[in-house]
Amino acid sequence: MKKMMKCLIALLAVTALLACSEDAKEIESVAQLNAPQYTIGYEEGQSSATMLLKTHPNAVLKSFTDKIVGYEALKQGKIDAFAFERLQLQIAIDSGLSGVRLLDEPLGDTINVAIGISRVSKIPDLENRINEFLDSIQANGTLEKMRKHWFEQGNETMPEIAKPENPTLHIKIGTTGLVQPYSYYKDNALNGFDIELSKRLALWLNADFEFGIYDYNSIVAAAASGDIDCIVANLNETAERKERINFSKPISQIVNAIMIKDDGSRMSQTGNVNRDSLLKDVPPQFRDWK
Repeated sequence: MKKMMKCLIALLAVTALLACSEDAKEIESVAQLNAPQYTIGYEEGQSSATMLLKTHPNAVLKSFTDKIVGYEALKQGKIDAFAFERLQLQIAIDSGLSGVRLLDEPLGDTINVAIGISRVSKIPDLENRINEFLDSIQANGTLEKMRKHWFEQGNETMPEIAKPENPTLHIKIGTTGLVQPYSYYKDNALNGFDIELSKRLALWLNADFEFGIYDYNSIVAAAASGDIDCIVANLNETAERKERINFSKPISQIVNAIMIKDDGSRMSQTGNVNRDSLLKDVPPQFRDWK
């Protein structure tokens, strides 16, 4: 009897050891995280949340109102991974976020980024006019130069853009001021790719403009109600949002990724970033400035 008990205890000890070893196994792939022992964080309102529901139904998903809080939770070991747009995750690492790294493979499919358009805007034919504007800056190379300026070179200087001398319209543009390099504050002024795009749109429409600042939880509601005419805020085109607002032609596409803790056993992904490697999963038509 005692011998059987000893064998049983030994067996339980081995089982526990194997379980601990499995839990401690280093995360090497996005697919590996699709298991109940892993908790993946995401920022509310972002496309990574929708993507995780499709790709990781077996994992525990935890929402955060701000990505910075999510980063800290990951570093403290409160979650096993954090999902967000790859370019923004890499910018955070390049800006000094330590103790973390990105998994190489993308999280799910690429997602369209477009201008959100209010269905009750008082500006006539706004959707078609915005699409004509996007066609124009694509054809003349302006969009390519903007992408190179803000994304490839990391330049933070806002180009000089003239204002209409005799505007015939007034347009209210929703943005966030929260997401570098798209829409963020620098020296107490809005800056970034989306801000430049907004100013060029207003000039093309011969309109004076104002910005409405919202977080991602309220910006779509503001457009749906007509408080703003359009949204220029690195806005992901999702099925849920398309039920409430219209979208322009795609401006670009984004790739989501997974950030995990880095125990320092391998070379960290800090330092100068190779933009080509970040955008390797984006179709060529959306990175033709290369």
